[in-house]
Amino acid sequence: MIRILVVDDHAVVRSGLRMLLNGKHGFEVVGEAADGDEALAKAEELRPDVVLMDLSMPHGKDGLTSTAELKRLLPDTAVLVLTMHDDEGYLFRAIQAGASGYILKSAPHEELLSAIRSISAGEAYLYPTAKKADKRLYGSDEARRAPRDVRIVIGAGERNSRQGRARLLEQRNRRSAHHQREDGRDAQEQLDGEARLENAA
Repeated sequence: MIRILVVDDHAVVRSGLRMLLNGKHGFEVVGEAADGDEALAKAEELRPDVVLMDLSMPHGKDGLTSTAELKRLLPDTAVLVLTMHDDEGYLFRAIQAGASGYILKSAPHEELLSAIRSISAGEAYLYPTAKKADKRLYGSDEARRAPRDVRIVIGAGERNSRQGRARLLEQRNRRSAHHQREDGRDAQEQLDGEARLENAA
């Protein structure tokens, strides 16, 4: 039985998900939360296998902040972002925060069930609409800063999401160190150039 915590600020959404999932398909909804603060408290108390996490919650912590804090608190609990945002920026930040999957609220029920099973088994999951971000990201600001980070997780079916996030951070740190070296060389070249101009004068 996969134990699930549902996090959404709309009671009707939480109720609908409970009706869809509870006692069916090998799922059990063990709790609900209306905001990020409540989600963290419920997660620590109930220790669910999977948290369905909304992103836009006007009260308390938002979904991205809550995901990052939840993964620090309960690293073995998988987070599936369930959102209306079909947006590569949100997708990137959700993965960066530690989410194992990203699916839209407009997705068919069967896709949601498949996503829950996948991340519960330690796999990463993206609803097909979100997968398009793998290509669209190359034109975004997020991609210009870190285009390969997202591909590490969502390309080629990374089966262990924690390993994928570890590789993501390794790539980020390596690139950061490279940029620091490049910036240092650029600054030194600029100083050398200014010195040559002063000597010539």
